[in-house]
Amino acid sequence: MKILLIRLSALGDLVYVSAVLEGLRQHQVHLLLYQAFAPLYQEDPRVHRLWTLPRGATRRELRSLAASLQAEGFDLAADLHRKPLTHWLLRHSGARRRIHIHKASLARRLHLWFRVPLREVPVYRRYLAPFQKLGLIPEPGPLPRLPRRARPPALPLPERYVALAPEAVYPTREWPYFGELALHLERRGVPVVLLGRQRRAFSAGQNLTGRTTLSQMIAVLQHAAVVVSNDSGPAHVAAASGVPTVVLFGPTVPAFGFRPQGPAPVRVLENPRLRCRPCSLHGERPCRFFSRPCLRSLSPEQVLAATLEFWEAP
Repeated sequence: MKILLIRLSALGDLVYVSAVLEGLRQHQVHLLLYQAFAPLYQEDPRVHRLWTLPRGATRRELRSLAASLQAEGFDLAADLHRKPLTHWLLRHSGARRRIHIHKASLARRLHLWFRVPLREVPVYRRYLAPFQKLGLIPEPGPLPRLPRRARPPALPLPERYVALAPEAVYPTREWPYFGELALHLERRGVPVVLLGRQRRAFSAGQNLTGRTTLSQMIAVLQHAAVVVSNDSGPAHVAAASGVPTVVLFGPTVPAFGFRPQGPAPVRVLENPRLRCRPCSLHGERPCRFFSRPCLRSLSPEQVLAATLEFWEAP
């Protein structure tokens, strides 16, 4: 069967798509995503063809893409994003059958606004569900999994190291003590590599922030002994790559379904006693207390202990 998957962004959500790719290995699968995230699945043997779209695509570009998709003659197209643009792409894909995911957005909002209890359902399972309903993927379905890449030769890395990912899509989701954690680890003889798309200043560790491509960053995460990350894309890459991961949740909560998943052990650190959590669906709103107690209450010593537990594990 010839299948088109549509998921434009972001990094963590695109990692979840790997579970669908695992389940559809016997089919010819095409993937449509934003150009910026194409390196995640370039040369992935599970993807027959990558289709890319620039952010802010013009109407002419959209019409051209739609015509090319229709010429492919897809048997099935799936919208794994559920945005107006992806709904349009699904409608104009030319596929004989079209399906989409159920996002459970109302349940999340009821939990956010009124603290209605929310059962944690991993988002990748919502991606699998429509294919399981069609009998294309058996229950319970595979976990997200990313193929391991070679070490990037342009980056001289320690033989064994802890990778720290201090960035998040919103600053309110960024734990403020990554610099202190790097110092604590180096004092214990643990090599540290810091990663991120924007250049930042750190007084300890090998600082690669702002110096790697997305492809290089993925490879550095995959070859780490441990990854420590905010609730952001690098945590999902690490877990799906089989790397033990410590992930820090602040304004968001795992009950939303965005806990990193994969073959690796994952340790979630959060402060469940704070009644202000969650304060927004994606951590996008400014903290009403200005000090972000949800993340500042996670001490460097607490995160260090979790990191060393993975580092020292046999």
